[in-house]
Amino acid sequence: MATKEQMEEWFKAVDTDGSGSLAYSELSDFLVDNRGYTAAQVEAIFDTADTSGDGQVTMEEYVAAMSKTASNVHNESALRKVCKSFDKNGDGTIDKTELKAVFDELSRDLSMSDVERIMKMTDTDGDGVIDYNELCMKVFGQSCD
Repeated sequence: MATKEQMEEWFKAVDTDGSGSLAYSELSDFLVDNRGYTAAQVEAIFDTADTSGDGQVTMEEYVAAMSKTASNVHNESALRKVCKSFDKNGDGTIDKTELKAVFDELSRDLSMSDVERIMKMTDTDGDGVIDYNELCMKVFGQSCD
C-alpha cells in the first residue's frame, strides 16, 4: 500500500487544473489512460471517494478512500498491466506466440506444447487467445469487470 506522501504526490499529479480537488474527468483521464481501468471502475472509485457528494474528491477524501480500498482493486490494476505487457501486438489478447515470448524473456524454457497446455487451461472460451477476463478468472477465480 502506498504511503500517505505517495498518495499526496499522485493526487497532485492527477489534479491537472491545480484546484486542490479531483473532478471526475481528471480521475477518469488518468485511470483509464494510464492504469487501464474501465469507466465503470472509475465511476465506482469516484462515487466511493466523494463522500461529501459535491462532485469533487478532496485530498482528504482520496487518502481516506485509498486507505479503505480493497487490495483486490490494486491487484486487478496490476494484473491489467501484466496483461498489457504480455500483449505484444496490442490487440487486447495474448496468443500462444506472445505467451511463449514472455516465458522466453523470463528465461523459462517452456516447449510450445507446454505453452499450448497453459493456453488451453486459461482460454475458457476456446478462441485461441487469452483475454484480460480469462486471465482474471484464472488468477482471482472471478471476473474483474
